[in-house]
Amino acid sequence: MSLIPINSFANEALKAHISKNALSIYNLFALQIIDRQHQELADALVVITPEQYESSVRSILDDTSVSLSEMTIAYMRLVQAFSAPLDAAYDSLESFYTALVPLFSSADGTYLVPYVKWLSAQLVTTAFSVDKQFNLRGKYRKANGAARLLSRMFNLMLTDRGPLSESKRRGILQITNLAFKIYTKLDNDRLCQTFISNLKKGGIEITDFELPEQVTYRYYMGRFEYYQNNLKEAEGHFSFAFRHCPNRAWRNKRLILEFLIPTRMILGRMPKDELLNAYNLMEPYASLRESIRKGDIHGYLTTLDSYMDYLSRKYAYLLLRGRGIVLVWRSLLRRIFVMTHRATNEFAISFKACSDAVHISSKSDEYDFFDIENLLVSLISQGYIRGYLHHEKQQMICSKKNPFPTISEVRLLTEQYNDDLAQDHLSTMQPEIPQEVDDILRTNDEGSAEEEMGDLEGGDYMYD
Repeated sequence: MSLIPINSFANEALKAHISKNALSIYNLFALQIIDRQHQELADALVVITPEQYESSVRSILDDTSVSLSEMTIAYMRLVQAFSAPLDAAYDSLESFYTALVPLFSSADGTYLVPYVKWLSAQLVTTAFSVDKQFNLRGKYRKANGAARLLSRMFNLMLTDRGPLSESKRRGILQITNLAFKIYTKLDNDRLCQTFISNLKKGGIEITDFELPEQVTYRYYMGRFEYYQNNLKEAEGHFSFAFRHCPNRAWRNKRLILEFLIPTRMILGRMPKDELLNAYNLMEPYASLRESIRKGDIHGYLTTLDSYMDYLSRKYAYLLLRGRGIVLVWRSLLRRIFVMTHRATNEFAISFKACSDAVHISSKSDEYDFFDIENLLVSLISQGYIRGYLHHEKQQMICSKKNPFPTISEVRLLTEQYNDDLAQDHLSTMQPEIPQEVDDILRTNDEGSAEEEMGDLEGGDYMYD
């Protein structure tokens, strides 16, 4: 077989590189058979040896750019892998992407930014396809390798300090978004923090980039803040993403809403029927909204449990279960307060009235006196009710001025833990346990362990 297709392709690559023609590079290295030239190249690679085409490519390209030569050879190996199983083809794609990095990092590699952005997206999509097709898990996922390559490309772009219009930084937000996509898929969102911090340190202004990239970035930033329970920050990101996402992208807008709606509900902004109908989200959110407004504990929990699978997939179940129920309690007690105040003109609610209301609303007797008291303390301490508990009178005394502030006025509290500080405190600040006490504790622990193990071995405990 003649080397003409090989030489022709190499010469076209050389011409595109010298002229810095990004479109020609895209058409040449298109990852598929798109025209007669690609078909002839694929046919030639079937019958000639790697040594032959590598030698031919190097003879044409090495004098101009060794990096371009290595990238072209890597692409030809990829073309040979087009007919291979998907996992093998992906490995060749990774090698091709790796070979692209030195050429892109060169002083005149800026023209490749559009191609790098496109190829990076193809890399991630293919990695996900391989992981799904071969059911890869953990460290074996191809997405992990794609993330490492994106991180390398990100750092390369970040070091370019030229004006944005002439800089490799033009591609950095796309690379960031793709990395966020991988980390979100892998449930490893903490790794997003590295990209976020480096963008800030590098002085990257998100508003300098194209609006579609901003929308994607703000969506993933919303998810990052959402997972950290920073709901007000998350709401700002999701709102921007939804507002600027084009109406034709119905699926994307619905995806944003599946995070924005529960976030806003916890912040006290309930969705309207028009919005829910437009994006086919009436259930479960209309029922949850009405239960919150009515203070219907049973209805709220029943709806949550009915849609547990769906809400769990959207990472909303625990948020709505843990924080949403507090809003239901607030609404219920506000209704009791309004009825009591109208009848007696007083600003106090008896513990018994609160208890009766909770039992009726929940259709359950599982709440005892201490549960009700804890519920009231929680609402007061979080700012949903302004008042205090009067234990002698067995009453909750409410403020005469705005005793039930609107939910949007309440400042959300977020519990934060520092495991390192806690461990340091336990190891350095706690007094040493006296030896005689330590001996007693060890004896008790050993006895309990043996008793528990004996019960289990005896088959006394059955688990579903």
